[in-house]
Amino acid sequence: MGWSPLQKVAPVLESITAALGAAWILGKQICVDESMIEYAGRAISFIQYMPATPIKHGIKVFALCCAHTGYVYHFE
Repeated sequence: MGWSPLQKVAPVLESITAALGAAWILGKQICVDESMIEYAGRAISFIQYMPATPIKHGIKVFALCCAHTGYVYHFE
């Protein structure tokens, strides 16, 4: 198994995604949303720069959401 830049926070992320998945039952209408978490530091190497968006520097996150309520079911 290789090195992951998120290995220190992986147990926390796994418990959050497990809790999100257990708290809601998805319906037939779902969507995949892409969003940015604002971050301008230098501690991590996977920062995205997108000059045409309101958040210029950040971490890109993909979320599986309920299209009707907006509930986040899972994210990566």
